[in-house]
Amino acid sequence: MKTEIVVNVTSRETRVAILEDGQLAELKIERGSEITGNVYMGKVERVVPGLDAAFVDIGVDRNAFLYVADAVDEELAEKVWQNNRNGKPEPPAPQPRGRRRGRRGQPAAKAEPEVPTLPPIGKVLKGGQQVLVQVSKGPIGTKGARVTTHLSLPGKYSVLMPQGSTKLGISKKIESEKERLRLRKIVEKLKPKEMGLIIRTQAEGMTQRDLTRDIRYLERTWHKLRRTAEKVTPPALVHEEPGLSHEILRDVFSEDVESFIIDDKRTYDQVVEFLAIMAPKLRKRVQLFEGDEAIFEKYGIEGQYQNALKREVPLKSGGAIVIDPTEALTAIDVNSGKSTAGGSLDDMVLQTNLQAADEICRQLRLRDIGGIIVIDFIDMEVASHKRQVTEALKGNLKQDRMKTRVVHLTPLGLIEMTRKRTGENLQSKVYVDCPTCDGRGRVLGPDSVCINVEAELQRLAKTSKFKALRVIAHPSVALTLLGHEGQMGEQLEEELGKQLFVHCANRVHPETYRIEEGAVKQFSRDYDFLQPKKRMIVRPHQLLHTAIGGWAAVVSGSPIYLPEDIDEKAKHGLEVRLTRRRRSSATAVVEGPAPAPKETDDDDLGGARGDL
Repeated sequence: MKTEIVVNVTSRETRVAILEDGQLAELKIERGSEITGNVYMGKVERVVPGLDAAFVDIGVDRNAFLYVADAVDEELAEKVWQNNRNGKPEPPAPQPRGRRRGRRGQPAAKAEPEVPTLPPIGKVLKGGQQVLVQVSKGPIGTKGARVTTHLSLPGKYSVLMPQGSTKLGISKKIESEKERLRLRKIVEKLKPKEMGLIIRTQAEGMTQRDLTRDIRYLERTWHKLRRTAEKVTPPALVHEEPGLSHEILRDVFSEDVESFIIDDKRTYDQVVEFLAIMAPKLRKRVQLFEGDEAIFEKYGIEGQYQNALKREVPLKSGGAIVIDPTEALTAIDVNSGKSTAGGSLDDMVLQTNLQAADEICRQLRLRDIGGIIVIDFIDMEVASHKRQVTEALKGNLKQDRMKTRVVHLTPLGLIEMTRKRTGENLQSKVYVDCPTCDGRGRVLGPDSVCINVEAELQRLAKTSKFKALRVIAHPSVALTLLGHEGQMGEQLEEELGKQLFVHCANRVHPETYRIEEGAVKQFSRDYDFLQPKKRMIVRPHQLLHTAIGGWAAVVSGSPIYLPEDIDEKAKHGLEVRLTRRRRSSATAVVEGPAPAPKETDDDDLGGARGDL
């Protein structure tokens, strides 16, 4: 199987695609807000005995959740987990009081072995206590992040556990006993004392020099982290997990990957520098993409990416699977549709379900769906067919890097399974709740729409004979495109080599926009009213709180940036004075509250160009 990694870097996001024989297998997106893997010096805000957990302030929006098993010694937690998994032994029957001797001088029966238990959370943590924690699962929806005191620092071939563990483990995916023994002999000499170490799957076949380099790098990282932790005042970030490109480089890039292609010079240089230290043999496989065409278009990824956001996925036979994520679980339904697979009805159902099992595993990876997953396959009457579909599902899941577990087939014919979840899935990252339907539907968020707008602008700028372009879009999109006081718009102008005008149109769908070509004078004339020192009245319905913070007023389609401390509750609005014009937008200061209108103010957020 041919495996390629393609990295697309823009000012707004980094996207990493993993291709297997040209087909999109995984897609990761990073937009600057990922905290999974970060290490913080936190402060215990509240201990909750009823939950056997504590809430820890780590300096982000919501307090993190620390369960007692993640706060005690890791080896104790492991023993308790194993005991619970195997089933607790029955408590011994009560013995009568008296001499503890058997009949006729025989010794009493041996006492039952002590069952390992977790201490109450109140004996482990106290309010106000400082605690060094790592984010094991990022915030999802309304839930805060989950953290642990069992720190793990992943390298390319090993994972160092500097606190609470001294064990030495080797990945179960390395099946050769000879290779496992070879690796164990090497790392027993390299493992730092009083620390745990796990040898990753990628270590298979690696030399002692490769492993030494990796482990020593992790040791240096830990010592640097510990020194930082001693200096900071909680809550504070102590160690930041490397960016998405480095994560994929570390976790996925190996001898099995044919190429690692990047369209950004700075990221390319960082990757090459990292490989020079950690895996020099792989440097030649890294390529800098410098083509005129967008890299995701070049490799046929963009279309597959868009399909990955759809609810329904067609099957080759004519059937389909329907994926519905919810707060509690993800439900996947298999429909036969117009399936032509197989001969008899039973064979058609079996073949459709087998195709669905293969596609479901692919979609779980591609969409990064985690947590509880319930699959409703088409009803099967033949017992051997049920076993065949279940085994096919388990077999396909072996390709997944995330930990998965198929529980069982329920009496209702549903297959229950779990997949490790570390953060938001693909859909949650690119969509926001629709503002027009109270969250019952979903539309692309302003950032995602802006990415589409910028891509279209880049394509148009290469072919347009005009010196100016104008984007007409929903205010949330327009303001995001322009950035703080229009600074992102100016940066985009430099990249395009064109003058850029952005117009707010309120009465349009948040995903809809139009790009116009024209002369500079033609567009500029529409915004001549934005003159410095000019005073104007801004009514309450024209005020918007921008996604990046701060306030703006939209007057006749033009954004006017206002100070952050404005009185947005002013009954009749504000009187403002323009201080600077930027193409189709301006900045202003507030002079005072606006007088009551003499007649109905019909101006809306979109002005004359409210419709597309």
